[in-house]
Amino acid sequence: MKSKKLISVISLVLSVCLIFSVSVPAFAGNAGKTNYPFIFVHGMSGWGEDSPQESKTPYWGTQPENNVMTYLREKGYTVYNPAVGAYSSAWDRACELYAKLTGTVVDYGEAHSKKYGHERFGRDYTGKAAMGEPWDLESPLNFVGHSFGGETVRLLASLLAYGDEDEKAACADCSELFKGGHEKGVYSVSTISSPHNGSTVSNYASDLVVPEFIMMLVMHYQSVKGESKGDLMLDQWGLSADPASGEKVRFSPAKCMKLALSGDHCGYDLTVQGAEKLNKKIKTVKTAYCFSYSACITKTGKCGYTTADKQYNIFKMFNLTSFLASASVNMFVGGKFIDKSWGANDGIVPVKSALYPFDEDHITYDAERTLQTGVWYVMSTLMGVDHYDFCSAAETGEFGSREGYFKFYTDLVEKVCNA
Repeated sequence: MKSKKLISVISLVLSVCLIFSVSVPAFAGNAGKTNYPFIFVHGMSGWGEDSPQESKTPYWGTQPENNVMTYLREKGYTVYNPAVGAYSSAWDRACELYAKLTGTVVDYGEAHSKKYGHERFGRDYTGKAAMGEPWDLESPLNFVGHSFGGETVRLLASLLAYGDEDEKAACADCSELFKGGHEKGVYSVSTISSPHNGSTVSNYASDLVVPEFIMMLVMHYQSVKGESKGDLMLDQWGLSADPASGEKVRFSPAKCMKLALSGDHCGYDLTVQGAEKLNKKIKTVKTAYCFSYSACITKTGKCGYTTADKQYNIFKMFNLTSFLASASVNMFVGGKFIDKSWGANDGIVPVKSALYPFDEDHITYDAERTLQTGVWYVMSTLMGVDHYDFCSAAETGEFGSREGYFKFYTDLVEKVCNA
């Protein structure tokens, strides 16, 4: 009888141990000091989880089976990737992201909307908060931006912490976003191949205006005709309408030209001079952890110029844009002399621009050192990884495989959670 009881006790203990050992791996991915939600923000021409094309072609992974959001959720992390205007300015995108997180009406600001000549208010996200419940601005969040998404989250974080004096002076009922004092809500900001200081490639399109206008015209036409795969999200300019409203807009080349000339779109913010102007508005949040990642697919060529390294499997379009970035050195672009240190690039963003915002405190990341807030930690540049590889499981380069691709993002979130 005693032996049977002993066996029963041992069996019970073993069963509990077995259950515990099976359940541990599910939580191993978020065993850091914190596990605050992550907000992933796409770059120019990108989309989010509430976009039409996301189910078939997720932005963070390209194929459903490579979806980083799904993978991280399975590992126990809380992640969201809401859509913002794919071609809107960093300011407009920051306002849209704020509205989606707080479940409010998009307010682009009284001063800003008057300055650039578009509507002050945009779409209504009441009852549609990206995280389910409206963000209270105090619960800490981690922001991750790829490409122009980096400038979007940097500006949002700055506005949350320090507000905007022009908007506060423009009207008494300005958005809470422009009042500042919400730095507690920003735990970290991480940027991936973000053109903090602009990309000379963008100057070729934006400075000439015509290429920018043609691009807007074509996208607007496709949107009006219902031939667009995505949501243009340029309601403030009268170039699109919220699909949920059932409203339609008329084709208007004049409005496209107005936008192209405004300087209030991503194309301008991505130029060297546009980024410099934007950086004057952005302040690094002193209480937040900041990390920046960069990539490079070029090698030093003749006379110190860089060329795309053919040993890497580079996205075809980047052969042209990488050449344009390299060809811009030793020239004045956007009123700034571009020396040869701007030549190395990831196909579209100069490495020098992606490392950290000029004039901001920065440190080369060292895993052995205790992290501090308010300083940009510069990660080692990923060689052989192009700008697009961060959105797909690269077969070559530093990621090497689907597992390597997932590992990059797992390491990123673990680093933040352990900060």
